[in-house]
Amino acid sequence: MVFLKIYPVVFAYICAFFVIYSVHNVSLLYLMIIFGQAHFIISYLYTYRAGKMNSFYQKRALMFFLVFFTVSSFIYFHQEYLPFFVLGTLLTFVYHYAYDEVKLSLGKEWTSNHHPFFFCFSLLSFFTPIFIDKIFHVAIPVHLFFTVGFISLLYFFNSLRRGATDYHLAFKSFSLILFTFINSIFVLVLAYKGFSERFSLYAVAAVIIFYHYVRWYVYYGLLFQDDDFNIYLDIIIWVHILLFLLFFQYYLSPGTGVLFTFFSQTYFYGWTMIHILLSSDILFIKKKFNK
Repeated sequence: MVFLKIYPVVFAYICAFFVIYSVHNVSLLYLMIIFGQAHFIISYLYTYRAGKMNSFYQKRALMFFLVFFTVSSFIYFHQEYLPFFVLGTLLTFVYHYAYDEVKLSLGKEWTSNHHPFFFCFSLLSFFTPIFIDKIFHVAIPVHLFFTVGFISLLYFFNSLRRGATDYHLAFKSFSLILFTFINSIFVLVLAYKGFSERFSLYAVAAVIIFYHYVRWYVYYGLLFQDDDFNIYLDIIIWVHILLFLLFFQYYLSPGTGVLFTFFSQTYFYGWTMIHILLSSDILFIKKKFNK
């Protein structure tokens, strides 16, 4: 029973580490962009099919698009600000990565009473000094941040324990515990210079990005059966084929055409922020979203 709960986490991390050990840094960035854009498109298709793409959603989408297209365009012409944009995007993604894991692990039993903020804050504490070091080459006391994150984790899991009114919820937290353990070990490994030098910024980012990517597809794949699963698989395959073809066209002339704003590194960070904010149920009231 425990294995059935934790194997998606294990499988997703195996896939993520396989990718970073198999692909060169530059190609790793391209893969993150291609698979990231495919993930965004599929999430928007799901939102549309679920009937959630209402006027409130559309207004948010337009607002975020205008804001981040402007920001990305500005940074494209002022590259000195790019490191700050990268750091902001990565830290926002870490929060998104942690928050979604709470929802995926606890399912319908997940409520705000379990204080997911403290879980997300702990992951931010873990990864912030790592990303600052990789981007700005500034040494920050990782162990101090790790200690703060660990205290936050203890508070979260204590609130989860107190909120677990039945065995079923406590059982579901096993995957969250494994997720926390793997991230903690990964950050501690990166804290040591000898190991840290083997992981570039792209490699560290790719681990959490590809984990998040695989984790969601496995989660939804397990919900579908027979014909529905075949349709689900067809959508995933054809969207990715389309993205690879479009990227090939972009790669032939990377500095020109509308695809530049879709696949270039600077604009990709903007698309990432748009996706995170549109899929967030933290920053916006659910009642409005569901009208």
